[in-house]
Amino acid sequence: MNTLAALEISKSYGPVEVLHGCSLELQGGHITGLVGSNGAGKSTLIKILSGAEQPSSGRLMRNGEPVRFADPRDANRKGIAVVHQNIAMGLVPNWTIAENLLLDLLGEKKWPLMLKRSWLERSAAELLEGTGFQFDLAKRIDELSVAGKQEVLLARALGRQAEVLILDEPTASLSTREVEVLFERLRLLRSQGIAVMIVTHRLHEAAEVCDEIVVLRDGRVVDRLSSLGGNESFDMTRVINGMLGVQDYGLRDTAVNGNQGTASANSTAREGPSIGTVAVRSGNKALEVVDVSALPGGPPIRLSVDYGEILGLTGLVGSGKTELIEQMVGVRPLGSGTVLRDGKPWRAKSMEDAISKGVGFVPEDRARQALFPGWSVAHHRSIPFLESFSRWGLVRSGSEEYAGNELISRFGIRGGSTVTPVNFLSGGNQQKVVVSRWLAQECDVLVLDEPFIGVDIGARTDLGRLLRDFAHVQHKAILMTSSDPRELVEVVDRIVVLKQGAIVWEGKATEGVLEDIVAAIAGDQQGVQAIGAKREG
Repeated sequence: MNTLAALEISKSYGPVEVLHGCSLELQGGHITGLVGSNGAGKSTLIKILSGAEQPSSGRLMRNGEPVRFADPRDANRKGIAVVHQNIAMGLVPNWTIAENLLLDLLGEKKWPLMLKRSWLERSAAELLEGTGFQFDLAKRIDELSVAGKQEVLLARALGRQAEVLILDEPTASLSTREVEVLFERLRLLRSQGIAVMIVTHRLHEAAEVCDEIVVLRDGRVVDRLSSLGGNESFDMTRVINGMLGVQDYGLRDTAVNGNQGTASANSTAREGPSIGTVAVRSGNKALEVVDVSALPGGPPIRLSVDYGEILGLTGLVGSGKTELIEQMVGVRPLGSGTVLRDGKPWRAKSMEDAISKGVGFVPEDRARQALFPGWSVAHHRSIPFLESFSRWGLVRSGSEEYAGNELISRFGIRGGSTVTPVNFLSGGNQQKVVVSRWLAQECDVLVLDEPFIGVDIGARTDLGRLLRDFAHVQHKAILMTSSDPRELVEVVDRIVVLKQGAIVWEGKATEGVLEDIVAAIAGDQQGVQAIGAKREG
């Protein structure tokens, strides 16, 4: 039978529910693809399937029987193996391949006190029997490529008799040839009756190797697509619709080719008034990139944002939108081309340099990149601008307290005072703190990466109002990204769609624009479907 099923799985962290009644089944002899945008809940679902987290409600079934995994080791003993995106999590540097293959077993059995190399290599060779893998067992793991390390993890899982194999973004760091080799291996495992699930943002790869695609959005399974093999293939427009939350749009026949790198002449948004309330100022652009590659080896692109304007970048995970804006503000080194500030060449040496030039930045992961647990709201108000709040190297607590109070009252931050640790606030109010400190400091250009992730509809509405006021009334420039184009349509004036590092569409943010955006992201549907039809049995 060889199945692992999740039935109505929900997961909450405190008051926040991140999975809502998710159900899926991994069947032996099938490859399932799990896809979804950032924040969809993919990582949380993997953790529950592998015993790293316990569900708040719902249950897991193994071969038709209820099962509970106490921890990942317990799941591993019951035939569930996970190869994480961060391959280093499962390997010990400086150890040999033999030692890494035996890593799980070394913690479970009573091995001899003195482990001889010959004995280790003999035991590792026994573990590899029947897996189809061969290695130089004496070689250090650090000498292997990323693909080689991944093969060691696969071999270890199969040597432990894994019957369900879950791979998280397995192709993220592989070359085209290495991806082909991996897919050949997965097809072989499928023929041996092993249940395989791959989590990926590369939809064309999911189409190529998977028998089923499960679409996750906002913690819910919103669609399932199956293919019977042969000449059948997946409707990737439907997959993208599910990921983006766009349903029942009749897409135009002239979909934009994802390899163009420039906006199609026929891909202009439908005519309609811009959401912006003031005319965009002519003259120098606030921030502009010329011949910059969003992704390494990607095509050179040009885009700009003017004062009084909000520009939104959208695209699936891996489109290059985060990489592009991080190059613009100095978080990531500029690979090629030129960044212009007010029409003049400008290269931010660091985020501190960008701040000194009036450019603010809100990163995607506020918990790890923008917040300090235990620090107060007032401290977070002053962190990026300590020079303004210091005298002779000491922070002026009175000034910091005053600015914190102004932040709370002016921007509607609820749930605490200036001395409240920021982690005690709700997710929406935490994000208000992170965003509004830039608005209060009155920078000229504000760049935001996925500002609405983990933010409820009320806080999102408040943030949108603040951003529009900042750009349209105060005549500042805003550049923001979102994987959800619906969020952008609510806030921005103009939208640019990126795909594999190329600009494939650009237009005004009008009500009918979602249809065009989905067509641009889907790209050449015939090309995608042809890939999906090449699967081997």
